[in-house]
Amino acid sequence: MKNLSVAELATITAGELIGGNATASVGPDVVVDTRQTTPGCLFVALPGERVDGHDFTLAAAEAGAVRSATSRDPGSPGRR
Repeated sequence: MKNLSVAELATITAGELIGGNATASVGPDVVVDTRQTTPGCLFVALPGERVDGHDFTLAAAEAGAVRSATSRDPGSPGRR
């Protein structure tokens, strides 16, 4: 994936950009597992049967992810 700005990603995905720097560059990596996080990557929080990726957005940021793509506010209660 070519490096894109956070604003470009939000436009491409019809997403809503909440907070942060809209011009920050994201990429080239996209991960769904925080153990695979690389500096500058995009973390995609996927809800699963046993684990919800939204619970790991802070860990992804601490590991170097520039942003997280989520389907809900990571601080709100999710589907369990």
